[in-house]
Amino acid sequence: MTTWTVNTAFSHWVGYQALTGLGIGMGQQQPQVAIQTVLPKADVPAGASIVLLVQTVSGAIFIAVGQAVLQNKLLQNLEAAFPSIGFDASRISTVGVTQLRSLVPPQDLQGVLVAYNSALTRVFTVAVVMSALTLIGSLWIEWKNIKNAKK
Repeated sequence: MTTWTVNTAFSHWVGYQALTGLGIGMGQQQPQVAIQTVLPKADVPAGASIVLLVQTVSGAIFIAVGQAVLQNKLLQNLEAAFPSIGFDASRISTVGVTQLRSLVPPQDLQGVLVAYNSALTRVFTVAVVMSALTLIGSLWIEWKNIKNAKK
């Protein structure tokens, strides 16, 4: 999704979103499986609770981080694209994307869309970096066979 442009085809962005959803859906459950496999039975409830807490709190924190990145980068992009702008650039960052066409003059719409796209792909880049950082924690998990031993 970091490669999206203003003119990205519908099939590409739907496909990328589906792939992202599948990856998140499969990957989000893996820490719970790892906890149940690696920890002693008595520690599984505490381990599962900690993993769920970290997933929930980090999700809440990084929603705010993503919003801050979007707003800051959008304002920077708009100020760079329209140094002598005839409309309020800070107002654009407070409205939704669906309202851009009614807020921005038609001659400036393409520039605003490019600025918005650039800011949005920066948010996706933050998500990719944070996802990659989860590999560090994964490397510390003990490799353990979950198959039953043959008797």
